[in-house]
Amino acid sequence: MGKSHFAINHLEKGLKAADDQGRFTVISQDEIRAKCLAKWQKENRSGSTEEGLKAIAKEAAAEWPVQLQEKLTRASKDKNAHYIFLDKNFPPAEQVQTLNAIQAFEASGVKIHKIALVPQIKKSFQDYPFSLTFFLQCYLRCLNRKGHLTISNDDPERIVKILVLFFKQFKDVRFDSSLLKKGFDQVMQANLTVEDELFQLPGNIEKLVS
Repeated sequence: MGKSHFAINHLEKGLKAADDQGRFTVISQDEIRAKCLAKWQKENRSGSTEEGLKAIAKEAAAEWPVQLQEKLTRASKDKNAHYIFLDKNFPPAEQVQTLNAIQAFEASGVKIHKIALVPQIKKSFQDYPFSLTFFLQCYLRCLNRKGHLTISNDDPERIVKILVLFFKQFKDVRFDSSLLKKGFDQVMQANLTVEDELFQLPGNIEKLVS
């Protein structure tokens, strides 16, 4: 929820304002996917975007660790600090895979400080680290967002199903010091949504999340 906006408009600008000499880089899963899709569409001009996304899914997924490795290698050769923002959704399983890749690179002697950026939540829902207001605002953002490759806003019911799928992958996860035991060095909270307990989900949607 607002990861890309936060990276560019807060983190990067904040570093520049502080006159930090480090280099800020973003690895975006959406950009990787878009480049793979553009290449596929040139070779398959009659194919639809949906067909293209299915066709390039494995290629885009494989390109992510390649870019991570390239950025880490480049940063390790520079005397200045590098800030690498990983702009993608990280369900628990993907957190483990990415942390393992970074830790393998650390074994070569490179000093890396791994920060988990998590939303600041006022009141989490049941066994999830998110609130219902967080879910609702994610849904509204998806409805109002135009041009997103994988979550188009032309089918509100489909958006709910996708968000519920993401939501449920975080069952029993906590955005607290327990993340340090998984391999992170620091947990940083960010105000990505307006956390107001007055927000309520319609009963049928809340039942899907439960």
